[in-house]
Amino acid sequence: MRTAAGSLDLAAPIALARRRGAWQTLLRDLRRNRGVYLMLAPVVLYYLIFHYGPMYGAVIAFQDFNPVKGVLGSKWIGLQNFQDFFASVYFARLMVNTVAISVLDLVFGFPAPIILALLLNELRWNPFKGLVQTVTYLPHFISVVVVVGMLFDFFARDGLVNDLIASARSEQIPQCWPGHRERPRLETKLGRRKRAARRHRERELGERRPISLPNGRAAPRAGGHRSAH
Repeated sequence: MRTAAGSLDLAAPIALARRRGAWQTLLRDLRRNRGVYLMLAPVVLYYLIFHYGPMYGAVIAFQDFNPVKGVLGSKWIGLQNFQDFFASVYFARLMVNTVAISVLDLVFGFPAPIILALLLNELRWNPFKGLVQTVTYLPHFISVVVVVGMLFDFFARDGLVNDLIASARSEQIPQCWPGHRERPRLETKLGRRKRAARRHRERELGERRPISLPNGRAAPRAGGHRSAH
């Protein structure tokens, strides 16, 4: 009959043998499939360096972070940043905006590519299909810095948009950048007519409005009714 001490004495060598067997199996598999593991090594290094490595920076959420002192030299303040955020007057607005953007992105952003793919599949003219595919996929391959540079070039003084507007209006526009104080205001004939009618109405109201004198009486307008002497 085996005792408890005897069972423990037998269990330790068995566990050690199993661990040795697992390491030997792993080394044997590495030697056998070293080409496959060599191909996997760049992917593993990529995730370790660019995904798992920067995760140590998450501790700045619990610090009074100072860029000069760095992560290791900044003061540790615990949950103070979270308390300040939850007690902020902007907390409710930020949470509502975050949830709303997430829901709208899920509702409209998820089916949009599927619908676009189905619509492109129904096209029969291959040149137009290729053009649409290129236009829709091109923004994913262009950096934001490049896009901003293109916008500056398009809206510059001698840019494409300025040249088109100048050719349409037969005059040179100083600058057509959004937010610029001298940017042109494009308007139609109907808009010009409405503005002229508004100015005329304001002029009529100004002429009819009496002029108040210091004694509280209204001065008569020029050409108005004069009292008889």
